[in-house]
Amino acid sequence: MPNVPPQRSDAAPNGGVRWWTLIGPAMTTIIGAFLVTAVYGTEQMPRMQLELLLSGQQFLLQGVVAYVVAAAVALPVGFLLGARFPTAVTVAAVVLMAIGVLLTAFAAGGGMMTVGRVLTGLGAGAAAGVIGALARRIGRWGAVAAMVVVAFGLLSIVAAPFVSQMFSDAFGFRTTFFAAIPLLLAALLATAISALVSYALAPRPARPGPYGMPNPPQGPHR
Repeated sequence: MPNVPPQRSDAAPNGGVRWWTLIGPAMTTIIGAFLVTAVYGTEQMPRMQLELLLSGQQFLLQGVVAYVVAAAVALPVGFLLGARFPTAVTVAAVVLMAIGVLLTAFAAGGGMMTVGRVLTGLGAGAAAGVIGALARRIGRWGAVAAMVVVAFGLLSIVAAPFVSQMFSDAFGFRTTFFAAIPLLLAALLATAISALVSYALAPRPARPGPYGMPNPPQGPHR
């Protein structure tokens, strides 16, 4: 009987999910959390609300509620699809957020702002769903990573009005949203690099030897 040497397995632990696949969706989720409250500042009436001629209730509904509802709708979709297609879902989320941010930045009225906020919320919710799906597959360390993302997300929500006010005072409120574009591009780049590294390190099937055998038979032992 031929001796077949043991096959080396390079399969990734934790359900085949590498830890670095979390980087892209984590960055996207944290940016999305920042954008929830980026429409506000530290003033009683935000500059954006004044320039778009919206009442306080209209601004809350169109600027925040629309965003949160869209994110809540997209989150389970991102969770279901992100388990199998994390890169594709994250890329789609970044693209949606970039379009939404640009629409918000160029908004001349409440309608355009609402569309932009809905698109941005959809992307943010989908990215958060990917985090949940990957964290579940990774296990204990995935749960730790998800908690870190949540912590940074909460910090971003709190810090966003102060950062937005700083940009508004210096350059106008629209600058806050323009500044999100390079960050989203960085998240997109991180997602692409993670996917390429994961593909390069993925296990390859053993090449068959002569006559379709995985390893050539060796001579009898004496």
